Amino acid sequence: MTHALASAGAAGCLVPDVPAVRVEAWAAAAAEAGISAPLLANREASRAELVATGRAATGFVYAPAVVGQRTGYSDGIDLDSLASFVATVRRAAPATLVVTGIGVSTPDLASAVVRQTGVAGVVVGSPLIRAFNEGGLSRAASLAAEFAAAVARPRVVKR
Repeated sequence: MTHALASAGAAGCLVPDVPAVRVEAWAAAAAEAGISAPLLANREASRAELVATGRAATGFVYAPAVVGQRTGYSDGIDLDSLASFVATVRRAAPATLVVTGIGVSTPDLASAVVRQTGVAGVVVGSPLIRAFNEGGLSRAASLAAEFAAAVARPRVVKR
């Protein structure tokens, strides 16, 4: 699979549900194919599993912003809990960038997430898909620019 991805021009592949016992094998297969293998840090993972994930991940470690949700909007993000989890991931994987996503539904929230947790980036999907469905490519592109500006210069968020 990794060679097919590389042949198709992929730079990397995030597989969100690689079992902890397989992360090293997945990362090795990706490296052999010449693509990066970012990995998801499971909120329920042990310290040893987080260390293995951080050691094996290439590119970044993805720390989900909400617990128990795979994608989309959420009712809110507990920023204190996320900041604590990001700090735990950083201690386990100090040489690997940490990004977050899942439930980051607005540019203001993305700004708050970056400001409070210090993550290297925010992954946004569902809001962009929704904007595309409601207003086409120009609306999705406009919203993407709003998210980019928000994380580049975090703003004060009114809650």
